[in-house]
Amino acid sequence: SDNPSSPFTPQLIMNHSIVVSITEGRVIRDLFCNQLPETLIDQGDSLDVYTPAARVPSFLRQWQRPGVEFFPLQPYSLDRQAYRALEVRKRLLKAAPNLLPLWAGIEEQFFVKPDPEIVGIFKERKPGLVVITNPMQHFEQPVFGAARALGIPTLGVVRSWDNLYKGLRLRPDTLAVWNPVNREEATRLMKYPPEKVAM
Repeated sequence: SDNPSSPFTPQLIMNHSIVVSITEGRVIRDLFCNQLPETLIDQGDSLDVYTPAARVPSFLRQWQRPGVEFFPLQPYSLDRQAYRALEVRKRLLKAAPNLLPLWAGIEEQFFVKPDPEIVGIFKERKPGLVVITNPMQHFEQPVFGAARALGIPTLGVVRSWDNLYKGLRLRPDTLAVWNPVNREEATRLMKYPPEKVAM
């Protein structure tokens, strides 16, 4: 990050297990093909990857290496209550965006059900950071909910520079964005504190 106030510097997460959830092939292209596993391992971290692709032998053969563990991520869909809560959030985004942080807290308290299996793995492996690679969708909710339940810091990576106008389904502690325009959008539209946005 070029943001000196970003809480996620290599020094603070060194020697921790870092969790990354991945639900899309393009994220593998963007992160793994650009040496993310090697970078983390070289600085002394280990990497736990939660992805539906963990069940695909050819995927594992390509990406498995010392310091990287793969865990299956089950398909996730919103139940009726969570879907209604999401509809309320969409209305707030248009009518009263200042209430977004408050409503996100209510959603997490009453509508987010952590996956007990992932919670158990997190308790055992004690990750220092959970990275959500597409906070615009709900597919990574099981990993996000487990991190929230255990108080593990979360970092959300905005997938593309034009995504913030679509809103966030998940609201990580810190949001990584592409450029100064996105940083301004995160604070103005999503009501993130500036110190919680890393570029």
